[in-house]
Amino acid sequence: MVNRQFFESIPQPRFKPGLPEIEGMLELYPDATFLIDYSNWRILTANAKAVELVSYTRSELQRIKLPALFKDWEDNRLIIQPGSDAESNRLTLSPRNKTSIEVRVRLIHISSSGKWALLRIIPCGVLQQRELEQQSTIRLADGVKKISQALQKTSLEEALQTILSAAQAISGAIFLSIYQANGKDLELCQVAQIGPPDILPEKLPAQDLGHLRTPTHWVPGKRPLASIHQSARNAGFSSLATVPIGQSHALIGLLIVGSNNSLITETSLPYLQLLGDAINAIIQYFSHTTNLETALENQRFSEIIQSTVINSIPDGIIIVAPDLMIKSINPAAERILGYTQEEAQSKPLNQILIGKDNLSDPLALALDGVPSTNLEDLRFYHRSGAGFPAKISTFPVMVDDMVENIVILIQDMSQQEQLLAHTQALEKRAALGEITAIFAHEVRNPINGISTGLQLMAYNQNKDDPNSELINRMQQDCDRLAELMRTVLSYSRPYEYELETIDVGQLLSRILDRNQPRLASANIQQNFQTEKETNLIRGNRRALEQVFTNLIDNAILAMKDTGGTLAVKIQAVQPEGQTRMIEASIADTGPGIPKEKLEHIFQPFYSTNPGGTGLGLAISKHIITAHKGVIFPSSYPGCTVFHVQLPEAVQLEKS
Repeated sequence: MVNRQFFESIPQPRFKPGLPEIEGMLELYPDATFLIDYSNWRILTANAKAVELVSYTRSELQRIKLPALFKDWEDNRLIIQPGSDAESNRLTLSPRNKTSIEVRVRLIHISSSGKWALLRIIPCGVLQQRELEQQSTIRLADGVKKISQALQKTSLEEALQTILSAAQAISGAIFLSIYQANGKDLELCQVAQIGPPDILPEKLPAQDLGHLRTPTHWVPGKRPLASIHQSARNAGFSSLATVPIGQSHALIGLLIVGSNNSLITETSLPYLQLLGDAINAIIQYFSHTTNLETALENQRFSEIIQSTVINSIPDGIIIVAPDLMIKSINPAAERILGYTQEEAQSKPLNQILIGKDNLSDPLALALDGVPSTNLEDLRFYHRSGAGFPAKISTFPVMVDDMVENIVILIQDMSQQEQLLAHTQALEKRAALGEITAIFAHEVRNPINGISTGLQLMAYNQNKDDPNSELINRMQQDCDRLAELMRTVLSYSRPYEYELETIDVGQLLSRILDRNQPRLASANIQQNFQTEKETNLIRGNRRALEQVFTNLIDNAILAMKDTGGTLAVKIQAVQPEGQTRMIEASIADTGPGIPKEKLEHIFQPFYSTNPGGTGLGLAISKHIITAHKGVIFPSSYPGCTVFHVQLPEAVQLEKS
């Protein structure tokens, strides 16, 4: 550690600055500065600025006193106490061989005794110029700040207004305007402005842009270069600056700055040119932003359409990379294969699309850029292990002549196979129906012959003949066969009825009256209800009587052992989205029809009655369908209801 006493024991030199050192220090002051003896106002020395200002040499200044430099010294003598500074005073300086100038002086004491002082002299014009420069600097800083704010605006109009505010702050102008070229109408249109309205025209001829391709400062007295200068002269502007916007080879507009004061000068043009460049950048920025937003919106719209199509089509879509790793599958592929998008993504294709058939050839062609379409007779497996027939197509997705992805279109042909099988079954059934109709028609003649022969044999027999019972049973079998053949022919015959206006209530009332003896013997009570006095429809009376008779017979058979209630109700209904209908409901309190049988009761030759033919309800459905109506059952233990709905006669007549 250094011993402090060692330094204290060494004698320290005492430095006394001389006049050259003081003069060197005075040169550091930016203004004219004198070193004076305050006691007698003698000038000891001065810096170069002071020498230049008063036009005296240093040696000459040392031989004169300070009051000799001022006209009005006696009236404005600086009298201050030692140790304090005098405020700035306004005096009139009289330089040698020069015109007097107004100045500001300030006295600053630099010694404790108050003998020595510094006198600073600044011409009032210099102070004014400094104030203007300071204001200009403040305006410039404010303008730069506003330029940065312009980029944060959400619209071009707001951004341009902010730029004009920045230009006004920098230039101090009273009127500013931006004109943008309109190539369609060959003119410049005013898109933003600050200042009194209607001073300059809203539109300028396109020739003005050609005449003002460089920054221009115009004042009254100069020759107008463009129509905007004539407008400025008419508006009484003291100066007008124009700055082109855009590149020299591709100008897009003009920045106009007008003023009634002298703040806008030739020196303002570089700053205004920077503003013009900023305006051009902002216009380009918003143009690119608008184009980008439009492109993004179009892309988003395209993606929505693409996503909607991909998610809606019934065919499965599998997108794989060139290395045959799955990128995505659509919902149809999820359903067909049994894997979700998350499960299939990033998995090898052969782990998801599993089948007996090899897809290596079409995939190899796709990697070479060649599509393969409609590869049929292929079979693949669902995740559950169930196989299904399929049709496959592969399409390469090319980017810069390179295969970026492969789209595999897979179509499940199971439903088509089922439809084909169903169509073939219908064709067979139609052919069988035609053969059955021919067979039934041809069989009727032999049956009639046998029945006639049996009637003749019965007529010629004695009452006690032991064969009478046998002949009677054979006769009943012939009648049953004849009825069966009649029913078969009725079912296979096309339904084209002659229609008439029928009151369903009256029709059902007569059928119930005719069956009253059967109802009484079976201990069945009847309940007949109707909401209207007349329930008119258009139909074929004989065909509808066959339908309702068959339904009532079925109801009686369902209650023949236990008795019960047969309820018939007629009412007007209007299913949603359909015309007004007349509904006849026939209900019984029998055991009901099991759900597994209810689905088949309208199929031909299907019967819940051991002795029935299975054609009654099938024929009834055909008849009601031919009348543009519907028939459907509802059943639960203890009740079965058949609903028959037929269009009301008024609706049919209107249609």
